[in-house]
Amino acid sequence: MQKGPCYWYASNEERVATNSRPALWIVAPRSQVMKTQTSQKVLEQVRSALDGPCGVPDGARVLVAWSGGPDSTVLAWACLELAKRERIHPVLVHVHHGLRAQSDAEVQHVRRLATQMGSTVHIAYLHMQPGSGTQARARKLRYTTFQEIAAEQGCSHIFTGHTFDDQAETALMRVLRGTGIRGVRGVLRKGDDGRARPLLDVRREQIDAVLQELGVPAVRDPSNHDMRYLRTRIRHKTLPELESFEPGITNRLVALTQEAQQLWPRLSASIEDIQTNRPLSVHDLLNLPALTHGPLLERWLNTTVARQHVEAIVDFAARNPVPGSSISTAGAHTIFRLGEFLIAGPRSGEPDIAQQFEHLVPLGVERLKNCTPPARYLRSKWTAFSEGYNRRVSERFRKIGVPPMLRRHWPVLVDPSGRKKICGEPGVPFPEGMFNMYDMFLCH
Repeated sequence: MQKGPCYWYASNEERVATNSRPALWIVAPRSQVMKTQTSQKVLEQVRSALDGPCGVPDGARVLVAWSGGPDSTVLAWACLELAKRERIHPVLVHVHHGLRAQSDAEVQHVRRLATQMGSTVHIAYLHMQPGSGTQARARKLRYTTFQEIAAEQGCSHIFTGHTFDDQAETALMRVLRGTGIRGVRGVLRKGDDGRARPLLDVRREQIDAVLQELGVPAVRDPSNHDMRYLRTRIRHKTLPELESFEPGITNRLVALTQEAQQLWPRLSASIEDIQTNRPLSVHDLLNLPALTHGPLLERWLNTTVARQHVEAIVDFAARNPVPGSSISTAGAHTIFRLGEFLIAGPRSGEPDIAQQFEHLVPLGVERLKNCTPPARYLRSKWTAFSEGYNRRVSERFRKIGVPPMLRRHWPVLVDPSGRKKICGEPGVPFPEGMFNMYDMFLCH
C-alpha cells in the first residue's frame, strides 16, 4: 500500500556521498554569476507576470516547485533574484519520488545549487511503487505535497516552471486527444488552487541561454526523451516538423489558448443556471449552442469529456430513444434516457454509494427537495418505507415502473442494522401518497 508523502528540511550535508558527477547532469561552463541580456529580460518577464496575470502581491510568500531541471532552475533563480528586492519570499521545494536511480543525485544537486545561490531547499520524499499510470500518480502526489507544504509554510501561491513551449505542446496534445474549448485553454497562468506559472511568456531557448550565461547547472529528466509519451513525440518530432513547413505554428497554438481563456468565462456563465446536480434536461442540452455542450456535460459528469463522447451523448439525446435505453461512453459512465431527462450511471453497475449519498444526495428530505416541505410530510421521516420488506426487489421495481435497464443502477435505502433489508427506493410513495422521492429529485 502506498504511504502518504512525508518531507523534511534539507541541510547542507549530502544524503548520499558520491565521487563522480552523475551522467544526467548538464553543466554549463563555470563563470562569474552576472545578469546579462537574456537573463535580465527573463527576470523582467517573470516580474511582469507576477505584477500582472499571476496576481502575486508584494512581499508574498510563495512555494517554488524545483525539480532541478532547466525550467524550474531558471524559475528558482529568478525568484531568488526578486527576493533580494523583497518582491516575494520564495520557499524552494524539491520532490524525491524514489522512482529513478537518479533521484538521489538530483537531491544532492538541488541542495548544492541552493547553497551556491545563497538559499536552502526543502526535500519532500514520496513513497511510490512503479506501475501503470506512474507519471499521473506521481504528478497528483507531487501537487498534493506542494499544497501541504505551502499551507505549512504560509505560502499563498505555488509556482511551477511551465514555459511558452510547454503551452504550445499542451494545446496540440489536447487537440489530438479530442478536447473541447475547456482543454484548449492549456495551462492557466493562475489557477483556482493557488498555482501560478510565471514563465509562460518565456521560450525554451531563453531558458537554455540563461543557464549558459549564469553558469548554472541543471539536470535533464531521461523521460523527457522517452518517445512512448505523446508529449515527448510532440516536443521532439511533431512540432519541429510543423515549424519546418509552417513557421510560427508554436506562436499560433499559444495564441489559440489565449483566445480560449478569454472566451471561457462567457461560456461558463451561459450554462451557470442549468441544474447539473440532478438528471440533465434534454431540452436544456439541445437548446444550447454546440460550443457549450462540452462544458455542460463536463460540469454534469464532473470529469473531462472528449469531443467524440460529447457528440455521441448529444446525438443520443437528440434521437429520442426508447425510454430506458442507454449509451456507454464518457469514460466510466453509462448515459440513460428516461423521459425528458438523461441519467448518468457507472458502467460497471456498481454505484459509488459513498459519493452518491454522502455528497450528492445527503439524507434528509429538506436537502433532497432543496426546499422545506409542509411539516406533515416530515413527521414519519423515512419510517414510511419500512413497509413491504418481504417483497422481491424486482417486484418492487416493476410496481413503481423502473425500466429493466435502469434497475442495476437504481439507488435504494438499505437498513444499516445488517439485516440487508431495503427500506425504500425512488418512486415508492409515503403512506398518504402525498409525494415520493422521485418527485423530489426531479423538482430539485
